[in-house]
Amino acid sequence: MAFWDNSCTVTPLPANCSSPYQNVNPNFGSNINVATSASSRYNALQVVLEKRTSHGLEFQGAYTRSRVTDETQGQSNIQDCIVSGGLLGVYPLNPIVDKGPACFNIKNNWEINTLYHLPNLMKDNGFLSKVVNGWFMSSIVSIQSGQPFTPLVSNNRSNSGVAQAQQGDWVNINTPALISEYFNSTVCTSMPGQTAAGSNPCIYTPIPYDPNKVITGDPNHWFNPAMFSLAPNCAGPGLTNCSSSIGQLGNAGRNILTGPPERDWDFSLVKDTKLGFLGEAGMVEFRAEFFNVLNHPNFSGDHLSTNIFSGKASHIGPFSEPLKSSAGQVTRQLADNQRQIQFALRIEF
Repeated sequence: MAFWDNSCTVTPLPANCSSPYQNVNPNFGSNINVATSASSRYNALQVVLEKRTSHGLEFQGAYTRSRVTDETQGQSNIQDCIVSGGLLGVYPLNPIVDKGPACFNIKNNWEINTLYHLPNLMKDNGFLSKVVNGWFMSSIVSIQSGQPFTPLVSNNRSNSGVAQAQQGDWVNINTPALISEYFNSTVCTSMPGQTAAGSNPCIYTPIPYDPNKVITGDPNHWFNPAMFSLAPNCAGPGLTNCSSSIGQLGNAGRNILTGPPERDWDFSLVKDTKLGFLGEAGMVEFRAEFFNVLNHPNFSGDHLSTNIFSGKASHIGPFSEPLKSSAGQVTRQLADNQRQIQFALRIEF
């Protein structure tokens, strides 16, 4: 997708064109768009399974399968995802280009809670009955998908001029056809493993994009960056019908990947003991509570590196720039995510 007036790309420049970067409307310079013009759509399947209390056991499980799509969020198109890589609209003249999963879209969400009152083992009011009776346990399991994000190049390679927050642009998805055409010794001036040489070295070995394998689940490389490539630079080999001074967006699209999921299991063990000397309602409650029982690491999508390439203009081929070593790295876990254990004693009277 080109961003500039194509009539200003020929050589020599027409008299009415001051540069190849001629705005479609030359009466506008740089401006900031603030508008309530986006739209969103929400569709979901919600299922609830509930067991009412019997024999001391009650249970409820809720599952939501949902999809929220929009263009951007907030009145300013920079106010979007907490995950870097979806922060702004890329084409203000046609916002539908940015249609994709909303940044708060959680595809799958499971919530399961259980409460079980252990049966009383003794029926008298002696000391031993106060020790073994009155116990119950509860459990909450939460499992949800991660938040979506967009793989990017660091620079505004498309030359769109849409550069709030200096975010950069979309990358390309590697297809078998793209790899076959541009990853060979005829087009590449050097191949991976060789010393980079010539105007179009192929630096890394590309892999065809597979939506089922692109997410690795490894926090060191959450997604496979080799499944993506640089967006076209029109000076690149074999590219036609475009100008050497006009960039294009990659075809990866907005928020096509999903960040780290969250999984948590909380458990509590509670003991209620009636104490008559405290009055009719007198009771002592002991609680042992365990949060994130399995100490499962939940990584923060807010610290996921989504930039795959720098996107320098001098790198003209799809595979001519090395993958960033930080691409796909998740550097932090969610705050207060470690296992926590607490004990409490409460007296009621």
